[in-house]
Amino acid sequence: MEFKYTLDFSKKNQKYLLINLDINLYSNQDEIEIIMPVWSPGSYLIREYSRYLDLFEVKNNITYQKVNKNTWKIFTKNLNQVSLSYRLYCNEFTVRTNFIDDNHALIVGPATFLIPKNKELCKRYELKINLPNDWKNISTSLHQLGENRFYSDDTDYFLDCPIEVGNYDTYYFEVLEKKHKLSIIGPKIYDEKRIISDIEKIVYTTSKIMKGIPYDNYNFILHLTSDSKGGLEHNNSCVLHFSRWDLNNQSKYKSKFLSLISHEYFHLWNAKRIKPLDLVNIDYSKENYTNLLWVVEGFTSYFDDLILKRAGIYSNSEYLEVLSNVFEIYLKNKGRFYESLEDSSFYTWIKYYRKHENTNNQSISYYVKGAIFAWALDMEILNSSNCKNSIEDLILMLWNDYLENNKFGYTREIINKYASKLANKDLSDMFIQFLDAKEEIDYNRYLNYAGLELIVNDSNSPSINCDLKFDVNKVLITTVIDKGAGYYAGLCNGDEIIAINGYRVTNNNFYSIINSFNVGDKINILVSRDERLKELELELNKDDFSKIRILDNPNKNQKQLNIYNNWLKTI
Repeated sequence: MEFKYTLDFSKKNQKYLLINLDINLYSNQDEIEIIMPVWSPGSYLIREYSRYLDLFEVKNNITYQKVNKNTWKIFTKNLNQVSLSYRLYCNEFTVRTNFIDDNHALIVGPATFLIPKNKELCKRYELKINLPNDWKNISTSLHQLGENRFYSDDTDYFLDCPIEVGNYDTYYFEVLEKKHKLSIIGPKIYDEKRIISDIEKIVYTTSKIMKGIPYDNYNFILHLTSDSKGGLEHNNSCVLHFSRWDLNNQSKYKSKFLSLISHEYFHLWNAKRIKPLDLVNIDYSKENYTNLLWVVEGFTSYFDDLILKRAGIYSNSEYLEVLSNVFEIYLKNKGRFYESLEDSSFYTWIKYYRKHENTNNQSISYYVKGAIFAWALDMEILNSSNCKNSIEDLILMLWNDYLENNKFGYTREIINKYASKLANKDLSDMFIQFLDAKEEIDYNRYLNYAGLELIVNDSNSPSINCDLKFDVNKVLITTVIDKGAGYYAGLCNGDEIIAINGYRVTNNNFYSIINSFNVGDKINILVSRDERLKELELELNKDDFSKIRILDNPNKNQKQLNIYNNWLKTI
């Protein structure tokens, strides 16, 4: 079969995308089934893209049947071509959904294109874009077929090439003789020379780690937004959202913006090519479960900032500050005692992308703990091999497997085997400790390899151990922290704190009242719960900690110094 689409933006002011699809049939088939994907690879949530679709029509009175929420059966006996059309409403501005306004459009493959239910049946996809007269640019990694016309001979690649259309600035640069395009959608309040220079450093440094670049062309599509942040990796491109107002904040520019670019760029190896066995053959119609997102996202979250250090964008002290913040996020999360790292990956479809007020008491992030595991594994390999090997060699072993067989998919056993080989000892117990167990880990053991130490600065300030929201003279409890003062007193998410010891509480005086007591004091706290007044006794506790920092010991022994220097070297 061949699927040929035409995109019509004539209703862009109404946020509609009109699509015509011509299906050429190679052989006589009594019927074909076509589907709208329900999720986008890299973003593990069923998004029900077909909810935006209407005006579905099969032309020439050809009979069809709606099978379920995202599947249509078309009766094609004695036909060699079928033509149909449909309309999509595009007003969800994220990196994995379609958005159209008067100035530009982001078109995401899985959210846009009807494909055969059996994706192996289609041998050719072609796309024509009817560019509005007032729009001038198209950015995509699809293969060029002609003016505003593109193609792909592979379903996965076709769906994995986002399309940016409209009016925006584009910049071109080369790294190691490979062509790169940067499209920036948003007001010209940025220094493109600075951004391109830093992206070049990221690309160059990553290519040195990975021993080359696996593409001829790469597209960075950057949306400057009012507040949203995020990114999504693709085979030869990435889509990025970043707050336009944070670009000139030096700290956020490095730790948020450049880290985001580094993260999505590293995914072109670790996610788009090196994959868990469970994700080698993607099914777009349902959840695709894997226990290995701690590699896909966790390892990438470790490498993204390490690459900035290797590129000379971070100093050693800046990088250790970033790593300290990762530990602080993790160690403030009580969910680490209730969910294993592997379970965090497996249940991402119903947990990570569907957070609620009690999430931090129940779950952990495979991004955060996965990054900590990757770091600890790096330290262990460096230490045990006397700096002959590192986690980079592990990624390169997986990369070589992919180069030998692009259908290669790794398993936990393969990761364990390769890591153990590099460390010259069996690391199975370490894998169990990080991936399966829920007990606290002695992180200083791994930090000490490089002459570092994790310091927890305890707070002696009294606390009810709840997250709060201050809303027009209301003090609302948003999260009751597991096994804290509020937890034992019986406070609930959603409670409004009315008074403490008979004194009215406001958003201006809450902390003044709390700080007038000491840790261990008992107070009476009056709350409104579903309009019912309830008074509880609470024994004030202290915060678990106020700050976590990694201290750098200046008096390292020679082995610690070697590990430290091999780890934080600049390429």
